[in-house]
Amino acid sequence: MKMPANSLLRQAPAVLNIGIDGFNDSISRNGGQVDHLGWRPPGNADPVLAWNLARLMDDPRITAANQEVTQRPAPCGKTLPCAPMACGPR
Repeated sequence: MKMPANSLLRQAPAVLNIGIDGFNDSISRNGGQVDHLGWRPPGNADPVLAWNLARLMDDPRITAANQEVTQRPAPCGKTLPCAPMACGPR
């Protein structure tokens, strides 16, 4: 649905703010609706830590080990607890 530009400017904005809280105040003060999503860069913005984390997440040895462990039957028919890295994202 295409709306004329002038009708968009007559409405209060609805904004999803990601990261920095400071933008919320000015939008709210001017009648806008703001939903905030608290987000931080991986590795707490430390580039070395973030790079190491990225490499770890994509390490083929870890991927292969996780794949193998999910294929193994549980001993004696019991269910083993699921480790997040072993079972993948939930």
